[in-house]
Amino acid sequence: MKKAFLVLILFFIVSTSSTIAQEYRDKIIKTNNDTIVCEISLINQDNVFYYSKKNGAHNMSVSLKEISSIQLDPASKPEIITENYKINISVVKDTNLYSSSGNHERNNDKSPIGIYISGGFGDGGVENVDGLALDFSGSFAYKSHMLTYSVMGCSQLYFAGAPDGSDLMGTWYRGILFGEAYRGKNIMLSLSGGFGYTKQNYDHYIGLNSFSGYYVHHDYNGLSYPIEVNIFFLAHNVIGAGFHWSVNIIPGYSSSAFTISIVLGAWNIKR
Repeated sequence: MKKAFLVLILFFIVSTSSTIAQEYRDKIIKTNNDTIVCEISLINQDNVFYYSKKNGAHNMSVSLKEISSIQLDPASKPEIITENYKINISVVKDTNLYSSSGNHERNNDKSPIGIYISGGFGDGGVENVDGLALDFSGSFAYKSHMLTYSVMGCSQLYFAGAPDGSDLMGTWYRGILFGEAYRGKNIMLSLSGGFGYTKQNYDHYIGLNSFSGYYVHHDYNGLSYPIEVNIFFLAHNVIGAGFHWSVNIIPGYSSSAFTISIVLGAWNIKR
């Protein structure tokens, strides 16, 4: 389980780095009303130099005489060699981002409300006993705050019966969790914790010799404390995919799970 979580983190870093590197959020409004969505690198007294999705790594330029206005993303920091130009340059707010930092919260034309419904399967277990994990969750987000109802179950699959001397495991929980999220147009990251009800059976086999042994039963029914991490990659609305990692803390033997999920919902509802 630890290896799976480390793979998840590495994949997330690589994916988000690639995504950020390919985003073009500046706008050049030309006098003929054409708009160039780009990343502006340089403004001098004659031209504006930029990178665009259409031209990739090739640095393009347009004359200031052809431009009526420039809209810069707040994170954009082009080099400005001279201020001797007569063009309206403004910094526009990113309308697709909600985070737990108030300094980064921008919400001009996107609703602060988001709805996420996810379900998936993967690997989970108790102690050193792994099995098939299934999860379902529904989340309601307001700005960066998130309320989640989650159900997680994990069990071994033995179609021909468990081998002699095997540890046996079955666990599930349902819970209510509260958390914080980073909500972008095409990605959502969240960390939540809360309270749940758990039913768990864990039978540990202790061998006396090559021919005999006995089981020690660790059964639990009661209150638990689930912690969940979600990383969702989203289309503009309706459907997406992602990863779900959880640990359910109980007295004795806690469980954990890592699943790949399909995500449905509406996370960029217009006002």
